[in-house]
Amino acid sequence: MFTAPLLPLLLLPAPALSGEADQASASLTPPTATEWRVEVQGLDRRYLLFEPGADPGEARPLVLVFHGEGGEPRGSEAYFGMDEIAEECGFLVAYLEGLEKSWDDGRGIAPGGTRGTDDVAFVRAVVDQIASRRPVDRSRVFATGMSTGGMFCHRLAAEASDLIAAIAPVCGPIARPYVEEFRLERPVSMLVIIGDADPIIPLEGGFVYPGGLQRRGAVSSLDDTLAPYLASAAIEGRPEIRAIADTVPDGTTAERRIYPAGVGGTRVVVTMVEGGGHGLPGRVRSYPEWAVGKTTKDFDGSRAIWEFFASCPPRLPSHPG
Repeated sequence: MFTAPLLPLLLLPAPALSGEADQASASLTPPTATEWRVEVQGLDRRYLLFEPGADPGEARPLVLVFHGEGGEPRGSEAYFGMDEIAEECGFLVAYLEGLEKSWDDGRGIAPGGTRGTDDVAFVRAVVDQIASRRPVDRSRVFATGMSTGGMFCHRLAAEASDLIAAIAPVCGPIARPYVEEFRLERPVSMLVIIGDADPIIPLEGGFVYPGGLQRRGAVSSLDDTLAPYLASAAIEGRPEIRAIADTVPDGTTAERRIYPAGVGGTRVVVTMVEGGGHGLPGRVRSYPEWAVGKTTKDFDGSRAIWEFFASCPPRLPSHPG
């Protein structure tokens, strides 16, 4: 197997992790979010906040976006393209910055020894700060991220289900070491977007970058990622499968697997991209196809994420059990 050229990407695991400098230049709209700072555990932490122009006269939903390993907030803003959707639909977007450009996602390999820092506390501080200055609907706080950022969303679901109503990890299953301790205190809705030909995150679980020269920890399978969400929401039965129109001949097709609604209307949906690699659907790749696989153009992943969040019930006040 020809693996040597993958070495540099092991440290910056591709656009699904962030979509950084070259994504910023490829963005269709200029970045417009403003920089905010908050002190957490004695550290000066940074994030960007985008606010729609029109005053809604009521509290707005808040979407939290987490970059991938090697990423930063401005690159995430450009890559996800959420500002335009937020302006249209009237929600706030915060793009958070991880220490050493990573998140403690549960693999135990965060660079610079960030394992042990409380990134969940950072998220809570961000939400508190925004809500103290802007009208935020705290029952509709959502989180999404690519790869490492997506994996971190699971930590938020488990450790901050009193804060997060729904998550949408892209190419980001639960970290394998963390899945053993993963517990949901209350149901959390989840949209998974994942490709079945991802060369970085194996669909069946195992080592990240299985063909690479370095190990970047291990992840759980899609089934093991879904199981605690389905169980917590008491969701039973097989999902309804809906094909997504194959509008672009790019070597991929996609379908949505929509599970029956759970307690309180909790939703679990899987968007599977057949032939898809490590990237957010509808966005421009930062790395060549041979390194990260195909990115489908059949739908806009960011818009699908917001449409999912908008369809989810508000955060449940407590576990129904």
